[in-house]
Amino acid sequence: MALDAHQLATFRQLAATSPGVDVEVYRRFDKNPLDPIIGLGEIDARIGFMGRDPGRDEICHGEPFIGAGGQIVRRAIHQQLYGQPLPDFEASRALSRHFFWINTVPYKPVGNKAWSMSIKKRFHPAMTELLEHSWLGRDLITLGREAFLWFGIAQDKGLLTVDDPVSKHIPGQYTSNPPMLLISRTIMRDCLWFRLDARQP
Repeated sequence: MALDAHQLATFRQLAATSPGVDVEVYRRFDKNPLDPIIGLGEIDARIGFMGRDPGRDEICHGEPFIGAGGQIVRRAIHQQLYGQPLPDFEASRALSRHFFWINTVPYKPVGNKAWSMSIKKRFHPAMTELLEHSWLGRDLITLGREAFLWFGIAQDKGLLTVDDPVSKHIPGQYTSNPPMLLISRTIMRDCLWFRLDARQP
């Protein structure tokens, strides 16, 4: 599933007026720095993943969660779905269509530093619209503090209520950042073991 013309135009306009996009990396891979890195997958995919922002590998391949951190997630998914280790990189990419993949901001920041709160707030409405209208799933697993706290950006007290438009996507699990590899593998395994097989109703 791809972004429609209105969604793509919205993200491009936001990116064009947001300082801090790592334009040099986009140019290195002959990519348009105004194009967002979002992996929508199947609209009815039961499980989604939300991270902080894309990195160099994501820009290179044009899809999220494909770099070192994303491979931790994909290895755990493949092991649970097929009962065997992930065989190669292309097999990891093949998993994309079965899940919903999103970041707080779908652009790589300079120096891989977290986006400022002002930038995250600018993108928040567009990302919220994606969650509400481009995904019908049930469980969103957040990867890291920035992704988890994203859900409190529009809340006065940092909490979601049942009447909030994104309340149906309150994260059911909170995982550590990929640099904490051993901890991340363990928590990710427990999250996925509880929710997969993700392709089943």
